[in-house]
Amino acid sequence: MPKGVTHGLSYEPLYQVWMNMIQRCTNPNFQSYKKYGGRGITVCSEWLDNLPAFMAWAHSNGYATGLTLDREKNDQGYSPSNCRWVTRTTQQRNRRSHTGSSSSYVGVGFFKLTGKWKAYIKINGKPIHLGYHTTELEAAKARDQYIVDNNLKDFTMNKVLP
Repeated sequence: MPKGVTHGLSYEPLYQVWMNMIQRCTNPNFQSYKKYGGRGITVCSEWLDNLPAFMAWAHSNGYATGLTLDREKNDQGYSPSNCRWVTRTTQQRNRRSHTGSSSSYVGVGFFKLTGKWKAYIKINGKPIHLGYHTTELEAAKARDQYIVDNNLKDFTMNKVLP
């Protein structure tokens, strides 16, 4: 428990979710710290040392067995305004660009061979090429438009469409 706080709630299923969130963001010895706290992801002061506050938020914001805690904006920290409860499938689709990616948008990368930005999406494990574009923003718009046109509700949008 962070900072020696005792709460008597370690038997609660949400305790492990909360503890892992805290460890990822604050403990340099934790296996995934580099991907979270090491790159500036934080836990809001409301939740940091307050499991009951986190649990109250969780129960009033859609927590159910089988759902996972997800940050809507992957470069922002854990807070009530940036977190939600989603299925594992949805969470996998809401991932930041892979290490070494040349784009800050989901589903966009620079293709050196053509000198253009490539838009893509993966559905049921199968990558779908959505075209090459002159700008990174055009590629992000193409991906978002594909999601809208195909009614893909659980896919993360880049939120760049007008």
